[in-house]
Parts: sequence; C-alpha cells; structure tokens
Amino acid sequence: MLKLGYNTALIEKVMTLIDPLQFDTVCDRSVQGTMRVSRQELDGYLRGISDVLDLPVYSASARLNRCPVTIKCMRGGECLWPERAMQTWLIGVCSQLGTLFHMSNSDG
Repeated sequence: MLKLGYNTALIEKVMTLIDPLQFDTVCDRSVQGTMRVSRQELDGYLRGISDVLDLPVYSASARLNRCPVTIKCMRGGECLWPERAMQTWLIGVCSQLGTLFHMSNSDG
C-alpha cells in the first residue's frame, strides 16, 4: 500500500484490523483463473531477474494490484481493480472508525 501512495498513518491504523494471511486450497475455476493470470504477470515481471529474492517486492505488489481481474459474478467487460477496491475498503473503514486521514502521503 505504501508503493500505491497510501498515507502511512492510515496503513498503520488499518493493519490492526486485518486478520493474518490464510491460504485455502479449495477454490473455484474463476479464482484459479485469476491466480493463473496473476502468476503470468509475475513471471513477466521476473524476466531479467536471476534470483527471485532480488525481486523488488513492494513494486511488484503494487504492479500486480494495478492490473484488472475478473471474477465469476461479473458481466461481460466488467473487471475488478484491486487497487481501487482496497481504496474503497479503506475509506469505508475510516468512515466507520470516524478517522479522518488523507488517502495519499502527498496530500499534505
């Protein structure tokens, strides 16, 4: 979220509300397809990098979050933009908490 320009104080506040990362091996074909496309994007990002540990993790994460994805319930040309979805969620959480933060570190 830092590479996407979110306010540092906002990130720290919201991180306390997020559960630990969990992985589930049971998923439908739509999720598998999205994961396959994300893997292809990541493979493209790894070209020219000899060791995966040299991958700029935050930049790669930001790049993947700027790519549209589709999910089963969407119609035709609809897609989900992870970066925008996270921003919408953050705004909702802040309004529920009554917290006023600027979304970007550059907002002053």
